[in-house]
Amino acid sequence: MGTQRKTGGRAELDALWTQVNALVADATAIRTALLLAMDVGNTKLLGLDDITATVTDLGALRAAILAHVARYENEAKANPGLADGTTDGKIQNANAISFAIDGALYTKAATDDLWDLSGETDTAADKYRAYWLYLDSSGTATVADGTDEDSEADAIAALPALAASKSVAGVYVAGLSCDFDGAAGLAAQGTIVDGWPAALSDPSAVTTSATVGIADGSTAGAIQTLSDVVYSIAGRIYRKAQADDLWDLSGETDTAALKYRAYRLYLDASGTASFEAQDGDDSDSAATALTALAATAETATKCPVGIFVAGPETDFDDPGGLDAQGDYYNGRESGLSDPAALTSSTTTLIHA
Repeated sequence: MGTQRKTGGRAELDALWTQVNALVADATAIRTALLLAMDVGNTKLLGLDDITATVTDLGALRAAILAHVARYENEAKANPGLADGTTDGKIQNANAISFAIDGALYTKAATDDLWDLSGETDTAADKYRAYWLYLDSSGTATVADGTDEDSEADAIAALPALAASKSVAGVYVAGLSCDFDGAAGLAAQGTIVDGWPAALSDPSAVTTSATVGIADGSTAGAIQTLSDVVYSIAGRIYRKAQADDLWDLSGETDTAALKYRAYRLYLDASGTASFEAQDGDDSDSAATALTALAATAETATKCPVGIFVAGPETDFDDPGGLDAQGDYYNGRESGLSDPAALTSSTTTLIHA
């Protein structure tokens, strides 16, 4: 009979099998992680494209430039010296005015009682009203009023669109309880502006858009994209144009005090929006809510493009919006991309 080798006792064999099983478990975990990485790589948010917002900004800038050109070509070119006229309710130009209409230059001599506001309806005790003071190419004066507003600044902002073929010599803003034909005169009851009010010449009025990401929609409880979204599903790339009120969470159950709930925001291949909440009960913190969402299986035919974590006592249909009651995240929860999440078993080598 050949030489027999002792293979060890039962306890030694059990320990060996335990370590073999641990190695198998590690290999399985690596396979699962690789498959998940492939899925995440093929179905993911590729970018939040700000082209739409940039075009919007350029359109706003173009409109502002055109407005300034129109103003420059239709305004007084020298201080007109606007003041109360001799007659109550009228305004004079104490100085001769050089002014432009559609770029052509004209002159108006100093004239008393040129603009007549004496027949205007008196303002209420809590309202302001602004007027354009116009000249046409013949030197004839006219006025155009805006709507009654709660402040002088709002009244200036509410001035009507500029009339064609007329030049702006100035603006009059009637104050509270203005008696247009009263003996006090117009200057004492409001503000006479030579040329343009400073508020209408503020370059900071042209601002850029918040161009990327997700944010509150126009409707309470809804979420919009601020830009085009580029995403992939199973390796195929799609684009969703910027859209308001894309995800509607207004019907969700409000969170309780000291509780958080995470939502995954999806787009499918047709650009249709949907969402799902974390599995299980609400969480005690935003971090644990995100962890619970990461453990919630994703829908294979949809791409996660963002997350909303509702904070304690979130009122989903509150007019104040969701942003003030929770937090937005673009893309997936970070836990799905954390390489530290994959760890090896502790393996001990056993010698006979």
